[in-house]
Amino acid sequence: MKKIDLHTHSNCSDGSMSPAELVDLAAASDLAAIALTDHDSISGLDEAINRGKKIGIEVINGAEFSLFNDDTAIHLLAYCFDPAHPAIKNLIKKAQKIRDDRNKGIFAKFSDLGIEIDHDKLLLSAKGQLGRPHFAAYLVNHGMARNNQDAFNRYLKRGGPAYVARERLKTTEAMTEISRAGGISVLAHPMAVNHSRKTMTGIIRSLKDHGLGGVEVLYPAHDNSTIKYLTALARELDLAITGGSDFHGAGKPDIRLGGPGLMPPVPLTLLENLKKRLPTP
Repeated sequence: MKKIDLHTHSNCSDGSMSPAELVDLAAASDLAAIALTDHDSISGLDEAINRGKKIGIEVINGAEFSLFNDDTAIHLLAYCFDPAHPAIKNLIKKAQKIRDDRNKGIFAKFSDLGIEIDHDKLLLSAKGQLGRPHFAAYLVNHGMARNNQDAFNRYLKRGGPAYVARERLKTTEAMTEISRAGGISVLAHPMAVNHSRKTMTGIIRSLKDHGLGGVEVLYPAHDNSTIKYLTALARELDLAITGGSDFHGAGKPDIRLGGPGLMPPVPLTLLENLKKRLPTP
């Protein structure tokens, strides 16, 4: 069985590996394809795709967006869109503006705490896209925290002295723009959104009515019972079934590309089925 991974992150968002290194790891992990799904960013796609063409690994255009569905925070995976389409460019621009505003707030919070962080050095380490993991790494590297988890616990977690809540785009807007760009929307790690199956079923039904195309069923945190539940619900609602490891590299050292040991392998047939559901040009 040919295996894939449809949920990965590079150092163009909060992963530790470059897009090309990620593709090389996919080849070493005996994967036939990966989707690069950096947070609110498509800047690594060209590098990953070019590397994939050289070594025979299919790289799927992807991104992961942080959104609000009513008052519920969700993550949405976008696949197979045209990265040059104005709709996806506009969506990325809005998402980046929200990130930039939050980061300014975090800098200000640290300044109020008497902790001055070099903006230029931090931006360089983050390849242009900042997030809380980069602030945490900076604190570790400058002796202000023992490790990333300590940095989050002391400063950056929800309710922490440097925490800043972020705005989020609306799910319906994001799904519309993704579809306009020729892509398909998939709900990421649904049980992280809400652990109640009854509530989750209602959320997925609502998203389906507004353009959701699939559900991430195979995921490291989903046990066999959850996989069976999500599979049955996806089939009932005629939604695509996908899977991915949510690989970040050093930031999540227990998760290997492809998710071996933590989740069933993701078969290539799921990607083939996903492609069949893409909007007609």
